[in-house]
Amino acid sequence: MKQLILRNQYFLFPQLLFLIVAGILLIVYPKVELHILINKMHTPWLDSFFRFITNLGHGFIYIPVIFILINKKVKWMLVYLLSVAFSNTALLLFKQFFFVNSYRPSWYFYLYENYRLHLVDGVQLHHLNSFPSGHTTTAFTVFFVLAILCRLNLSKTVLSVLAILTAFSRAYLSQHFLVDIVAGSILGTGVVFLSYHLVTSREKAWMRIKLSRFLIPKKKKQAVFDN
Repeated sequence: MKQLILRNQYFLFPQLLFLIVAGILLIVYPKVELHILINKMHTPWLDSFFRFITNLGHGFIYIPVIFILINKKVKWMLVYLLSVAFSNTALLLFKQFFFVNSYRPSWYFYLYENYRLHLVDGVQLHHLNSFPSGHTTTAFTVFFVLAILCRLNLSKTVLSVLAILTAFSRAYLSQHFLVDIVAGSILGTGVVFLSYHLVTSREKAWMRIKLSRFLIPKKKKQAVFDN
């Protein structure tokens, strides 16, 4: 596990900075006041940017990653599928059982606050199941797995920044409070660490074979002379 952290410090360090800054803000400001400060940051350009970038946390992002992993070792597909399963199970438990009535910002402000939020056109707002942020969890789960597979440190950093921007988009768009995206960020990377440990601690020889060898049949050699 220590080696995993060291090899991916260029992904984890930006995330750590994000969590530290967010944690300080959560300590200094009440939840509602903090969300108002974030909401006041709006500009037309940022509206368009974050409306686009937030899609990186949508569930459809799971699919292209599967095609990337087909040409990787079996163990990476197992790590990925376990991570997706664990993260979605955790989200289901949090949202449907433990924090069912946690209000999203737009609904909370509608019910309890006089402040009128700036809302981005074209964004469908939800009312409940605010904690934790599902898009943030998905982004950090997917991008952390991809970062593990990347050799270039710059690529790891870029993936981390994309995950952070996806997370922040959820607060910017008033889909979540800051505490929701902090929790989603920790959950997203946490399930990858857990999945990696479960797979590598029980690693078998067949897990080190490229998955494509199981899925793509080998071509038969043609005879030199025809009978």
